[in-house]
Amino acid sequence: MTTHERMKELVREYYDSYNKIPPEHFSYIFHIPQNLDEVEGAIEYIGDRKFHSFVELGSDRGGSLWLYSNFLCADDAEIVSIDCTKNHALYYIVNKLNTIGKNVKYIESHSHTIAPTFYKDVDLLHIDAGHHYEGVKTDWDMWYPKVVSGGVIILHDTTGSGHDGPPRLRAELEKAGFNIKTFSAPAALGISVVIKE
Repeated sequence: MTTHERMKELVREYYDSYNKIPPEHFSYIFHIPQNLDEVEGAIEYIGDRKFHSFVELGSDRGGSLWLYSNFLCADDAEIVSIDCTKNHALYYIVNKLNTIGKNVKYIESHSHTIAPTFYKDVDLLHIDAGHHYEGVKTDWDMWYPKVVSGGVIILHDTTGSGHDGPPRLRAELEKAGFNIKTFSAPAALGISVVIKE
C-alpha cells in the first residue's frame, strides 16, 4: 500500500468516528487541520522509521495524533498527547487508539507546565500548541533537549499566514543550520521536519 493509499484509509477511519459515537455525542467535532499533501510529504521524507516514544504538543481534535500514531509509531510505542483544552473528540480518539492496541496517555495541561517534569527520551515530537512566537519558541526550547539524537521534530503552521510564531521559528532554525525540510501546499499552513543531529 502506498503512503497516499494508507493516508486515505486512515482519514476514512478517523472520520468514521462520526458513525460510531452514540447519538448524545453528536456534538463532537472531528477535524484534521493539517493539509494531507503536506502530511504525506513529511511522512515520505521521514521514511520507514518507526518511533518508540511520541509526544504531541497540541492535539486539538486528535487528527494529527491519529495519523502520526498509526503511520510513524512502533506497536510498542509510548505515545503522549498534551493539550490544555477539554475536547471530547480528542478524548474519543485517544480511547480509539488505545482500543486498537496503541499505548496513548492524554495529559490535560499546558506543554510548558509538563516539560520540566517530563524525563523520558523522545524519538518523535510534534509541536502544534501555542502559535504566537513566545509560545512556540518556549515549546522548542523546553522540549527539543528531550529529543534523542537522530530523533524527529515535526512543526506545523510554519509557512501559513495568521500565525507569527511557527514561521519565525522555522526561519531561525534554517538560519542556525538545523537539518530542516519544509513542505508547503497551496493555501495550506506548512509542515516542517527537523532531524536532530
